[in-house]
Amino acid sequence: MLSVSASILRSVNRDYNRPLNILLINHKESYQVMLARTGHNFYFMHHPKLPPWNTATRPIPNNCHILLGDKETAHLRYDVDFDLIICQDRAKQYPILLQVAKQLSCPMLNLEYSLTSPDADPYYVESLMYQPYNLTVFPSEFVIDSWGADIEDEDVKIIPHGIDTDFFTGWTGGDGKVLTIVNNYQQRNNTMGFDLFTQLTKCFTMNPFGQTQGVSKATKNIDELLSLYQKTDMFINTSTWHACPMALLEAMSVGCPVVTTGSTVLAEIVEDGVNGFIANDIDTIKVKIQKILDDPEMAKEMGQKARQTIVDGFGSGQFIKNWQEILLSVIDQPSCVLTS
Repeated sequence: MLSVSASILRSVNRDYNRPLNILLINHKESYQVMLARTGHNFYFMHHPKLPPWNTATRPIPNNCHILLGDKETAHLRYDVDFDLIICQDRAKQYPILLQVAKQLSCPMLNLEYSLTSPDADPYYVESLMYQPYNLTVFPSEFVIDSWGADIEDEDVKIIPHGIDTDFFTGWTGGDGKVLTIVNNYQQRNNTMGFDLFTQLTKCFTMNPFGQTQGVSKATKNIDELLSLYQKTDMFINTSTWHACPMALLEAMSVGCPVVTTGSTVLAEIVEDGVNGFIANDIDTIKVKIQKILDDPEMAKEMGQKARQTIVDGFGSGQFIKNWQEILLSVIDQPSCVLTS
C-alpha cells in the first residue's frame, strides 16, 4: 500500500552508518560490478522473462545478492529494509519495478546508459520519458539529448562509465589480429556497423568475439577477455549509434591501439592520431588499421595515451565518488510513485 508516512519514517529512522539496500533487476553485468564498488548491498530480483546474471561476463561480487526461488515470494526479500530501487531498462523493467516501488514506498532511480533506437516510434519514446523517477543518471550529455531530457533539470545527472583500470592493463600485442567485441552483431547492423566488419574480413585477420550466431562466440570469463585485449595487435569499433561501447573503453584501458568511428560521443574520447584513430568510412578505416599494423612503435605510444585517457576520464575512483553522492541524495526523497 502506498504510504507517504512510511517513506518519511524510513528517512527518520535510517542508520546512515550501514550500507544501503538497493533493489534492481539484472541488466549489464560490467556496469553492475563497478556499481557494487560503492560498498552497498545490491539485491537482484529474478523475473522469468528477463536474463539472469551471466557469471561468464563478470563474477558476482559478494555484496550482490541474487534472489531466486520457485515461489514468487522468493524474488523479493521481505526481511530487508530497502532504501532504493534502480531501474536499468525503461521498457522491460519499469512495469515490474513500478509495482515493487508502490509496495515498498521506495524512491526509484533510472539508470539510462543507452541511446534511443534510431528507428523507434517518437511517440513510444515520449511515453517512456513520462515514466516517473526520483532521478535519472545518464553517461553523457549526448544520451540526455537522445532522450529529449533537460540537462538543467535537477533530477537529471551525468556519471561517465567507470572502468577497472587496475585490472584492464598490460597490452603487449603480437597476435597479428584485429579484435572486435559485439553481441548480436548482425542483428544490430544499423547501430553497430556489421557491414563494415564484413568488408574488413576481406583485408585483415579479424578476431571477432561476442555472442553472434554463426560469426563469433562470447568469452568464457573475464580473464579470457583481458587476454584478448592484451594480445591483440589492435581493436576496432564499428558502432554508428551507440552511447559508448564498454569494450572500446576496456581496450583503451589495457593500452591497446584502437580505430573507431567518430559517432555519438566517441570523437570526444578518441583524438584522431593521438590516442587512437577516428575513421567513418571503410576506405579510411582500412588505411588507419594498416598504419597501426605497420608501425609497432606508434601503436605502443598511441595505446599508452589511450590508457591515460581512460585513467583520467573513466577511472573507478571518480565513478564511485559520483555514485555515492547520487545515492545519498536520493534515498531520503519520497517515492516518485507517491509524488507523480
